[in-house]
Amino acid sequence: MNPTDIRQIRKSRGLTQKQLAEALGCSIRSIQNWEQGERPCGGIAAAAINRMKLPVGAPTAYWFIDEVD
Repeated sequence: MNPTDIRQIRKSRGLTQKQLAEALGCSIRSIQNWEQGERPCGGIAAAAINRMKLPVGAPTAYWFIDEVD
């Protein structure tokens, strides 16, 4: 997940870096590092942020479907 995607997804949901950090259970500094490209965002955090691209109101089941590339 690239830094621009992370920032765009966060902003599209109207979240501050602090709010996203709280939702993911990580530090604000982690969010800043990801958005500035200083560290990669991976694992569960990347999956959760990627799921935020789903339309608001999408069925909860969509959050549990694995992506297939």
